[in-house]
Amino acid sequence: MPLTEFQNIYDGVKLGLNFNNRGILAKPVIFAIAPTYGLKSKTITGSAKVLFNKFHEDSELFKTMLGLTIDRASFDYGAFITKIQPFAQFTFRPQNNLRSNSLKRLQLRYINIQKDESRNPLDDNTIPPYQVFNVRYLSLDNNIADFKKWYIGLQFSENFGKINLNYEVRKRTPKDRHYNLRIFAGAFLYNTLLETETNFNYALDRPENYLFEYNYLGQSEDSGILAQQLLVAEGGFKSKLNPAYANQWITTLNASASIWRYIQAYSDVGFIKNKGNKPFFGYDSGIRMDLIIDYFELYFPVYSNLGWEISQANYSEKIRFVITTDISKLAGLFTRKWF
Repeated sequence: MPLTEFQNIYDGVKLGLNFNNRGILAKPVIFAIAPTYGLKSKTITGSAKVLFNKFHEDSELFKTMLGLTIDRASFDYGAFITKIQPFAQFTFRPQNNLRSNSLKRLQLRYINIQKDESRNPLDDNTIPPYQVFNVRYLSLDNNIADFKKWYIGLQFSENFGKINLNYEVRKRTPKDRHYNLRIFAGAFLYNTLLETETNFNYALDRPENYLFEYNYLGQSEDSGILAQQLLVAEGGFKSKLNPAYANQWITTLNASASIWRYIQAYSDVGFIKNKGNKPFFGYDSGIRMDLIIDYFELYFPVYSNLGWEISQANYSEKIRFVITTDISKLAGLFTRKWF
């Protein structure tokens, strides 16, 4: 079937075809090949995957999936990433209520990354292929009025190892007031990377996308409107503080609460630790406009370690935004249980 998508400014609008054997009924083997042509990059990119599914009856182990995915896309002007990922995934759901939005998932992945040369000199150390073995256990209750999610993850590569913990809850009261709390903690188990190599560090406000999982519209942009795109991951801060990265450990708390309708107050606090330095305590606060949760949000910083940001020069460059253009992720908006 025809395919039209926009994932980043480097490829621009992409046109292509999606060949797959999906149907109304679940199948034990699924394959998909989706070559695309970027109108801006004038290059063929796309993805391919093959999935082997086994559905289990009379068991909380709902589905076992083995698969292989291959993706190729731009991450800068004239620079491309090829990602090859074999994986195994085990999904658990309540046996007595298969319509529930609750699930638990254990995922094991071996991620192979090949990056072409880019205009960013900080990428010089990551041009050779690198591999990361990733294990993650996720527990999710995806209800709009009572959302809960937590996961623990491990990453192992030649030059670093990490352990991460993420916990998040969202509450919506009968009076339509929203309360959000997120806690993240991460630490390097070992790290032999050069201190000038920041691509694998923890980030306070803009995560490094070394596994190419985040949907940045401008992955390599460090100025301009696209550098203000926010992905609430790792530190989850909205203000751009210094130091912005941690090569030892990080622990942060992000919170927000309703003021009126979709307008909320937010605050972030946390510590980051770099080798040879004392822990840095960071904080920020401001106003959040929750137009569509997770899909379109605006953040207006007010006060942080930098002082009263709202009264500082070039304030428009401090405003952050969340936006989703991925059709598959937008579809998730309609699979939530709203009550």
